[in-house]
Amino acid sequence: MKRVRSVRCGLALMAGLFVAAGTAAASPIVFSLGADPGQDYLGETVGPYSGTLTHSTATGFFCLDQNLASSFNTRYSGTVAAPNTWQEKEAAFLAAVAVHLNHTADGPISFAIWQVMGTATVTDPAAAPWLEMAEFAWQRGLITPGFLQQVLIFTPSDPQIQRFITGIPGCEDVSTVMRALEDSVSETPEPSTFVLGFSALGVAMTTARRRRTRLRI
Repeated sequence: MKRVRSVRCGLALMAGLFVAAGTAAASPIVFSLGADPGQDYLGETVGPYSGTLTHSTATGFFCLDQNLASSFNTRYSGTVAAPNTWQEKEAAFLAAVAVHLNHTADGPISFAIWQVMGTATVTDPAAAPWLEMAEFAWQRGLITPGFLQQVLIFTPSDPQIQRFITGIPGCEDVSTVMRALEDSVSETPEPSTFVLGFSALGVAMTTARRRRTRLRI
C-alpha cells in the first residue's frame, strides 16, 4: 500500500461511543485515517484528524505516539480497549479537554499527550500548563471511572503505527477540574509556575466559551 504522508502527530478521537464494545474489542477493528487536515504546529501535523473506526461513531482522532508514524488515507487493523495505565487516563482527559475548548489549543495539548505517554520527540514549553492540569486532575481523583468507560484506545496490529484515543465531548470531568483549578488558583497567595501557567488556561477557556456562544447564535 502506498504511503501517503507520515503523520507524526497527536490525534483525539472526538465524539462517539463504541457499540457492543465487549464483543468488538476481542475482534480485529479497522481504523481508516482520513486526509491530511493541514494543521501544523511546531513542525508537526496535529489533530484532530478525520477518520472512521469499526462499530464506532467517532469521526475525529488524536494519536498517542509522536515517535511513530501513520499515513493519511490509509486503513489499519487492530484492537480497542479502555485506558488502563495512569498515562493513558491522563491522555484521555487531555483529549477531552481539547474537545471541551473547541480545539483552540490542539497543538500544545497534543504535545502534552505525547509527553504524558513518554513518546515525545520534542518538548513544547506551551504544553506545561496542560500537563499540570492533567496531573492535578489525576492526583485528586477527578478523572472518574464513568468518564473512562466511554473512552477507547485503538492499537494497530503493526507496533510501528500510532495508537489513537477517543476524546469525549461534553465531559463533566473537565468542567469539574476547571472549577477546582479556579478555586486552587484563587487560594494561592503568591504567583508560581503552576498559577502563572493556569493564567494561560484561563485565556483559552474564555476564548472557548466565547466561541461556543457565537456558534449558538
